[in-house]
Amino acid sequence: MNNVGPFTFHAAARVDHTTPAYLWQSGAFGAMTDNGAGDLTHNLGADYGIDATEMLPFFAVDGALAASQLTSFGITSASDTAKRVTVLREGAAGAASALTDVNYWMWIFRKVP
Repeated sequence: MNNVGPFTFHAAARVDHTTPAYLWQSGAFGAMTDNGAGDLTHNLGADYGIDATEMLPFFAVDGALAASQLTSFGITSASDTAKRVTVLREGAAGAASALTDVNYWMWIFRKVP
């Protein structure tokens, strides 16, 4: 494991949200559940479970940005192994935001005890 300050690298993935599929992953990501537009649940392997209080997630859009370039990611922990990710994207500049399928990179770091 690589330490970054008080955190250790835990898992990473490049996600094709339109398929949905992993284009690349490490950290024992398993099955993925499509919950609808802009809403995926990622399942980590049992040995890679991580509590929400120890988790530091980062996201980045993998591809072209919307005209306004406003894309927001959210993550909730249904359990130590099930991580639900939502993607909210603004339409044309100033238009209402909506859950949208967007390809993205995801990194998860773990707080060092």
